[in-house]
Amino acid sequence: MYIKLFNMRKLSVCIGRFQVPALHEGHLYLLREAEKRGDVLLVMIGCRNKADINNPMDYTIRRSMIKESFPNAYTLSLFDFDNDDRRWSREVDSLLLPHINDYDITLYGSRDSFIKKYFGSLKYEYIESDIKTSGTEIRKNIKPIVNSDFRSGVIWAIQNYLKNKML
Repeated sequence: MYIKLFNMRKLSVCIGRFQVPALHEGHLYLLREAEKRGDVLLVMIGCRNKADINNPMDYTIRRSMIKESFPNAYTLSLFDFDNDDRRWSREVDSLLLPHINDYDITLYGSRDSFIKKYFGSLKYEYIESDIKTSGTEIRKNIKPIVNSDFRSGVIWAIQNYLKNKML
């Protein structure tokens, strides 16, 4: 007679930069699919040392955006190693492998995801989608909306930038 000693929980991991004002339909589809396939959803958010044209928002802002749509998801900051995919892959594994005995870990990606650049040891799955939305295009098409919320955001951004620059 076969006795199952334990039922390992499934950890679904999605990795992205999420540098948009709101999660777009491609992000939402990927995260929902990954959430359905596991017991726990972890979103690893790619972070750089400083903001640039393609990475204007810090981890905290993007974390709150993800938590708005996925309140039960866990988030983790993942440092970007420019042009060194193998080093970046080792970083991903170093953050996740300590939990390999507690979870059945699967990384999920879709169009323009990390999958082509991942050289680590964890399993991954490509989630097929016809959605072609691009965060880069969304950022290029942002137009200022001049109202008090916009001005408050500008003030906050400049103050935060100057505060961090002085540290």
